Amino acid sequence: MKLHLIAAVSENFAIGKDSQLPWKLSDDLKLFKRLTLNQTVVMGRKTYESISRPLPHRMNCILSSTLIDEHLDGAHVFCDKKQLDEFLSKQQQVFIIGGSSLYQMYLQQADFLHLSRVQVHIEAADAFFPNIHWQDWQLMEQVDYCANEDNQYPWSYQLWKKKEKND
Repeated sequence: MKLHLIAAVSENFAIGKDSQLPWKLSDDLKLFKRLTLNQTVVMGRKTYESISRPLPHRMNCILSSTLIDEHLDGAHVFCDKKQLDEFLSKQQQVFIIGGSSLYQMYLQQADFLHLSRVQVHIEAADAFFPNIHWQDWQLMEQVDYCANEDNQYPWSYQLWKKKEKND
């Protein structure tokens, strides 16, 4: 299994404010859709509630101790990481799509980071991406985007691959 973490992060690594993305970036959402379509996506309860439905054309997995008794059409709900990991081990590619606690939980296991680096500092953010030890990662690709009517701020898509232990 190849494990991908995908997130849009501000200059101060904010990923959310009041259970929402703190920006409007149409091109980033299109990129997210293109990368995750027909893949397995994993999210926590808060991320699921902010989206308010399973994402179409993806295998949706939710890690939550409080949603476990609910039947959610189009989603698999797991009450603990061990149970989730057992299920994910059978998948070829998995995208962790948030929130903060899932990123923290899976960062060490990740093979790839897909980061949309938004050029803004979010003062009142309440959700953050965990600290990254950049020396463990190699930048494979970067594409820069300008602010325009569909994208509130300039941003860059970066694909990072975890370095091999002997690199």
